[in-house]
Amino acid sequence: MEINLLSGALGAEVKGINLKDSSDKNWELINNLMLEHKALFFRDQDITCDEQINLAKKFGPLDKHVYVKGLKDHPEIVRIIKGPQEKHQWGETWHTDVSYNPKPTKVIILRSRKIPPVGGDTMFSNMEIAYETLDEEIKKKPISSLNITWVGDSNNVLNSLIAASIKFSFKLRIGCPSKYQP
Repeated sequence: MEINLLSGALGAEVKGINLKDSSDKNWELINNLMLEHKALFFRDQDITCDEQINLAKKFGPLDKHVYVKGLKDHPEIVRIIKGPQEKHQWGETWHTDVSYNPKPTKVIILRSRKIPPVGGDTMFSNMEIAYETLDEEIKKKPISSLNITWVGDSNNVLNSLIAASIKFSFKLRIGCPSKYQP
């Protein structure tokens, strides 16, 4: 197995692991790497939808997307396609996948079949490091007792989290339902 770090904050390209193998031993290896690196990239893995689902099930119950219908024979898999006439890619703005769920998904598995020569980028963030690098005075504030309310309407979707005297705002995709998360 070969692991190549992609940045100091997160991400590793992994070679030598077969994603077709959904055994407990293989999953434990992948899960440990995921916990360590937060985002894993496997190139040249020609897995089927069933193999993708078998691997995903190891991480916990599978979700069906609230807004987008999945594939006919695999409703847990959402196909994201940008047509030639479309100016914007679905989900291209900064977002956290399905974070409006009462119990957010542990892992999102993206399988790229066709990658454009320019664009098509997916960006990731490491919220563990974001917290660890906060000023010590901010970390002393009781943020563990705060709650988040996702607020959505058809015109503007905005989530506001007030942590002590700090306000963060995240623009979410239109149509996000209101959800309360501890």
